[in-house]
Amino acid sequence: MNWEKVLRNAGVITVIMLSSATAIYLTQSVGSSVREVRIDFESGLPEGTEGKATLVKEPTYSGQFALRVGVKEMAKIMVSKKPVYGTVRIWFYESGTTLENERQYAYGPLIGLMDADEKFVAYGRLYAPYLAGNRGYGYINTATRSWYERMWAGGTVKQGWHEWTFRVASDGMMEVLLDGRAVRAEMAELPNGFTHIVIFGSRENFPDPAIIDEIIVTIDGEMKPSVIERKPLSGKFEIPFRKELIGKHPRLFFTEEELPKLRERVKTTHKRFFEGALKYAQAALAPLKDEKWLSDGTEAQRWGWWRMATLAFVAAITDEQRYKEATKQLLLTFCRSRHFEIGQERDSGMGAANILAGAAIGYDVAYHWLSEQERQLVQDKLWLQVHRMYELGFMQKGSGPHYWQQDPQNNHLFHRLAGLLLASLALYGDIPEIDGYLDYGIRKAQEVVKWLPPDGSNHESVSYQAFGTQYLIPTLWALNRCTHVDLLTGQECIRKMAHFRAHMVLPTRRHVWDYGDGGRAVGWFNHYHFLIASLFRDRYAQALHMRNYEAAPESYDYQCWLILFYDPTLEPADLSTYPTWRYFPDLEVATFRSSWDDPNALAAFFKCGPYGGHMLCRYRESAEKPRYVNVAHDHPDAGHFMVFWRGEFFAMDSGYARFRKLTADHNTILVNGRGQAGEGFGWTQPISDMGKRARIVEFFGAPGYGIVRGEAGRFYEGLKQFERTFVYLDDAHMLVCDRISALKPSTIDWLYHCDGEWREVGKGTYEITKGNARFRISILHPNGGQFEVAEHVADDGRGEKKLRLRARWENWLDGFIVAHLSPQWENPAVCTGIEKLTNGFAIAFKRGNAEELFLHCIGEGAITTRGIVMKADLGFIHAGKSECELMLIRGTQWEGYGASVSLSHRGNLLLRWDDMSVQLFITAPLDEEPSDVKVTIALDKIDRRKQFKVNGQLTTPELVDGRWLIRMKMPKPSEELP
Repeated sequence: MNWEKVLRNAGVITVIMLSSATAIYLTQSVGSSVREVRIDFESGLPEGTEGKATLVKEPTYSGQFALRVGVKEMAKIMVSKKPVYGTVRIWFYESGTTLENERQYAYGPLIGLMDADEKFVAYGRLYAPYLAGNRGYGYINTATRSWYERMWAGGTVKQGWHEWTFRVASDGMMEVLLDGRAVRAEMAELPNGFTHIVIFGSRENFPDPAIIDEIIVTIDGEMKPSVIERKPLSGKFEIPFRKELIGKHPRLFFTEEELPKLRERVKTTHKRFFEGALKYAQAALAPLKDEKWLSDGTEAQRWGWWRMATLAFVAAITDEQRYKEATKQLLLTFCRSRHFEIGQERDSGMGAANILAGAAIGYDVAYHWLSEQERQLVQDKLWLQVHRMYELGFMQKGSGPHYWQQDPQNNHLFHRLAGLLLASLALYGDIPEIDGYLDYGIRKAQEVVKWLPPDGSNHESVSYQAFGTQYLIPTLWALNRCTHVDLLTGQECIRKMAHFRAHMVLPTRRHVWDYGDGGRAVGWFNHYHFLIASLFRDRYAQALHMRNYEAAPESYDYQCWLILFYDPTLEPADLSTYPTWRYFPDLEVATFRSSWDDPNALAAFFKCGPYGGHMLCRYRESAEKPRYVNVAHDHPDAGHFMVFWRGEFFAMDSGYARFRKLTADHNTILVNGRGQAGEGFGWTQPISDMGKRARIVEFFGAPGYGIVRGEAGRFYEGLKQFERTFVYLDDAHMLVCDRISALKPSTIDWLYHCDGEWREVGKGTYEITKGNARFRISILHPNGGQFEVAEHVADDGRGEKKLRLRARWENWLDGFIVAHLSPQWENPAVCTGIEKLTNGFAIAFKRGNAEELFLHCIGEGAITTRGIVMKADLGFIHAGKSECELMLIRGTQWEGYGASVSLSHRGNLLLRWDDMSVQLFITAPLDEEPSDVKVTIALDKIDRRKQFKVNGQLTTPELVDGRWLIRMKMPKPSEELP
């Protein structure tokens, strides 16, 4: 830029030279290229100062003089004849002046750095309709952008002296600090280094001159823009890289020797996957004509991770020149760009991570298709971007937000780790400077796996798990292929991911449970579950994900990965033997369904856990001072349940709450109009004692039945207890039983959300219709509540609209709320009465020709009614004409309805009998270790039983005094799950 012309056009006097005695002090440490320049203005203007500048005695930061540049004037101070990089610290006086119209276009005083071509980056008071110049600062970058483009920097305007720090790295990247705290610098860079400090007085309706005092310049080296100076991380690194792969490409996901096998499988067992990959590769053949990917994370993901991987894999398998050329050109397009991402997280955000990961795959596959010069370009660029990702991202030296670095479960971290590790693995042996970065990536991957939820769950949501883990699992696989570091096989936290996903997919296979900020659609990116199935030889996982793939192939995009991950030699298991229930103890979620095959099946979901899940909370508390962890997508939803039947949600979640996450949007309770601790933010934040506020305290699953109980009282101010018990009966009905104890008389709101057509059919009873499906909800107990069904819009009025039932009780101190949820099918369950007992209550139902009775015991002891004696927390009996079923929870005795059962130790059991067989399903209570137990059973006409099964296995019990005796080890619930 011609400054003389610019200033003339602005009405400023022609630039003149000022000559005076120098006040520059230069020091240089022995044996180092680092130089320090100090300027204090005490002996006049520094030699080489150009422009309009004077010395003033007031205000000064120290000494007698400061430098003043007047309104519409400019000055620059030379600090080096050659372009350099380093750090410049400048003390600047802020007058605190404000403009009445903050939204007008105006420039206040600016200070910054300038290169030899008079391109600069300068910070100060900037005004525009999209800025807030009275409250914070902005900046201008003419080195790579326009003088008229004003960008927001932040900081706080406060009268007085302030220290501005400008750091320029050897690659031209900048970091800017105000009083030691980083301000935004995502568009700030000086690719050619700097030679001068530049100072502007104000322009356009702002009255202040620029006043500076005391400058310290630390010159780290001479800028060489055309050369990328690679500096290895300090230390000695022993990388366990597989020797046979050093110097060999491709190697990340396949080798040249493996290509013939891949080429054969795409013609046979993987033909359908390859056809999908081909279709997508053809769409990616068109050259990348713009750089939207630099500032659009989705575009970066599309081109960097999905399209590059697809093009590269298809090019290698087909050996067709058009795909090879497209792969090569896309790779070179990335590597000729100055950045992999611009914006707030420049070269360290998810966009940069996706481009880096994709470029690593492209380099690995296209290695032999590149000329020597092209290969050098790519190697230099990949190294530089690895360095930037490490320095700006993982080491937190960038000015962007640091919400993912300390959180080992964050999906954003998985993107960055994939970029760092894949690029380091691809470059290892090609350039020696990569060793330290690869060593760091391996250690970071080990930390991530160490802190993964052991149950395979994800606290952020089903969709966010896939969004992040699609990077993590392939990256760990590449790590294992290239090194002797195996973070996959043997890791139960990895194996169980495939099962968690399967239980989160609903019977239609087109929807998922949408807790947290996740959506209801099945989404994409789930291809890695086939790799998990293959690595663990998990036939159930293979069957579960193949059935889901058949129903929704798009949920396993992008299919180039399926060419590598799907193992046709792994025979799927018979899902008729796979449990239809599961408990995930880290997230504290339980799910039940009546079938794996019927799309109209009844399914239920219950959640009662802490923000982040237990493992992340343990990680947070494992440091001396609790770490920050990212629970932004978690909701205040302890005690929340959902129900899905005949392809419809009949108890619903709130969806993605972007503005305010509220307990009032979930199927749980409010206390005195208030929800759970931590509610009310657009992004949930960690709270104190986060891991101790809610947990599931009991779980039992058996064919046709399930029970889960959660305690969440510590999430509410004013409660001693909020214990919710959810009872599930296959394709029949459900009970929600709440024990609530308050510290003082309070108002309790019981909430239930569902869209559809509502009809009141009795006090506290409503029928909901969706299409051909009808569902009934009834509040059975207590009487005296106020009931209201009204429109409710989630996310503080800016989210999804539903109808909400609010049942309210005032002056509540202690008691139960009991609700009945009943699909209205051909034989719906009908409540025939509720009986309050001395130490509990009993609820009777009629379902078809069967009678049912549900009993709840309060505290220790026995409960007696209708000729029944029960010692258990909960009991349920279904007495039909041909088959009877009995369930006990935390029980030792049942007498009645033609059955007598006793246990030597407390347990959870389901007893099912008819004229031909007896089936017993038994597990230990959730909080107890497995123990030896004796179970004695007496049934009417027991001599006619021809089969006896315990937990699905044929057995022959002893017959003692007319009672069956079974001696066994009572297993934990988790031991009965694949």
